[in-house]
Amino acid sequence: MGKFKVTLMMESTPVKPQTDEEKLEWSRKIGKAPEVEITLEELAGFVSDLQHSWCHATFAPQWIHRDNFFQSQMIVVDVDGGLSPQQALDRCTELDIPKPNIIYRTLSDATDPSLSTTDKLTATAKFRMIFVLDAPVYNLREYELLVKEGMYILFPESDHVSATQKWLGGQETIYLDTDSRLSAIQLMAIADVFDTRDIGEKGRQKRYKKKYSALPPDIFHNGLVVDASVPKTANSYSIYKENGENGTKLILGFDWAA
Repeated sequence: MGKFKVTLMMESTPVKPQTDEEKLEWSRKIGKAPEVEITLEELAGFVSDLQHSWCHATFAPQWIHRDNFFQSQMIVVDVDGGLSPQQALDRCTELDIPKPNIIYRTLSDATDPSLSTTDKLTATAKFRMIFVLDAPVYNLREYELLVKEGMYILFPESDHVSATQKWLGGQETIYLDTDSRLSAIQLMAIADVFDTRDIGEKGRQKRYKKKYSALPPDIFHNGLVVDASVPKTANSYSIYKENGENGTKLILGFDWAA
């Protein structure tokens, strides 16, 4: 099952703050909230059933600020329209990436609460998806790359927010999967292929080279234990092009052999 470290406010915020004073007070409270270690079921309960505010990262010292970023093992995708939860799940299937672990309706969502969960997956307009990575990320620059150059490419409908965003709770969890895990290398590789699907072979290689030459050395290998079979590079094109050798699962519809 596993437990994960997040920042969690110990009191409920059932109504979205409206005035500047309310927003400032809320930001102050969540800003100094404690680090907790909880399961995904517990997180879903606190966030969507009890409306506790939270942050996907932890900090040292424990004050939510980018300079204090310590680690995060979750990426949150915030959607306010243009995509339904079911469409998001279908996109994950199409791209052959793990589905989100949690989807919850935000406080602003106006979907009829009497609908079945299946219908809510289609009808919900405002929601958040929580993806759990297969390992914590301790480098803020790396984390920002995973979000901006990975997840936002796959879900352009999402709101682009700070890497240390503070999240309000929601109304209810409408999807829960405690088992799936997303690999950082897998996310970057599939985002690259998805983003360059209409570009020719030479243009694709040129774009990869320019993009990854700008990355710090060993950006995805900051002293952590890494699978020795994965090259020490973020060049997902070369990693995934050699799928016949490393057993990488293919994305249907893409010409990996090009």
